Amino acid sequence: MIHQQISSIKKYWLWVSLVVFALVASFLSFIALISLWVGLKHIYQPGSWLPILAGAMALPLILGLFFIVSRRLLGYMKEKDLINL
Repeated sequence: MIHQQISSIKKYWLWVSLVVFALVASFLSFIALISLWVGLKHIYQPGSWLPILAGAMALPLILGLFFIVSRRLLGYMKEKDLINL
């Protein structure tokens, strides 16, 4: 019975951590998109390449990290029989 309680608590916290990580990744992606938008809006001003470069480099990094971490968390949950996918 204690094992079932521990696994249900672990399942809950893994889902919560996945949702929190998704929210953080979406916020950082939003910031990267704003950086791209500002750089493209002011393309004729000197130095406008910097926000374009920062947004273009940050967005794939954030999304790639999100997909790697989420796949590992879901794989761990499936391995421990905490999820039925």
